[in-house]
Amino acid sequence: MSNALYDVLREFNALKGQLPGPFASTTTTSTTIPFPPATVSVDITGYEQLFDIPYVSSYGWFMKVTNDIGLPRIFSFGQFPSAYQAASIEGGVFKFYYNGNVEITYPLTNYIGQWVWMVLGTTTSGTISLSIDGQTVANSNSVQPITLPTTLYIGSENTPNTNYNGLMKSFIVELGLTTPQFVAIPTTPFQNSGNSLLILFQGLDITQQTTDQGQLILPVTNSGAVYNTDSPYLGYGGSTQFGAI
Repeated sequence: MSNALYDVLREFNALKGQLPGPFASTTTTSTTIPFPPATVSVDITGYEQLFDIPYVSSYGWFMKVTNDIGLPRIFSFGQFPSAYQAASIEGGVFKFYYNGNVEITYPLTNYIGQWVWMVLGTTTSGTISLSIDGQTVANSNSVQPITLPTTLYIGSENTPNTNYNGLMKSFIVELGLTTPQFVAIPTTPFQNSGNSLLILFQGLDITQQTTDQGQLILPVTNSGAVYNTDSPYLGYGGSTQFGAI
């Protein structure tokens, strides 16, 4: 996509609050679409099946969302319209996509601007649960395994208008167990067990934050995310900032 088209997108987003009809914004606040978006990408080559959620016991992360403008992607395998597995915030609603279908929805309006602990967990039956701050709030129907792309994106899909705006901390994927793990709100860093991916974790700079400190030691690439001193718990470094806060 050309730089000229990016400029058009930014201008459109800034002006849409003044437009009538279906293009009208639901808020009077205008903003721009930052591009390229901040993205932390993880190369999962060779582990694609393990990261498919029927084989994963849990995806967990702290997040502090500052706004939900656009279609912020918390994490995604693949890009729209082929988001094989993705966690998104759309109009204040958390959505979990699997194989192109929305499997879980839950309102997040009350959580904007505060740290929350999110967990997507699965069982051998293939059902998926969403827990927020230690409480299970939604469940999916059973899903069937699929083949994932080789890149896990965190903070966007690396495409326009998918910027997550806010902070994230302690993104962990625990592989190969049969029940959801670490649903309770963590107060200290995790201890690795089994096959785990652990990034956006502890450290005093963005390089440490964006290094896999789990068992797999997968390649991680940071494009635009920065270090922030804010953290959901003290004594273990700050957090990773995506987009504007």
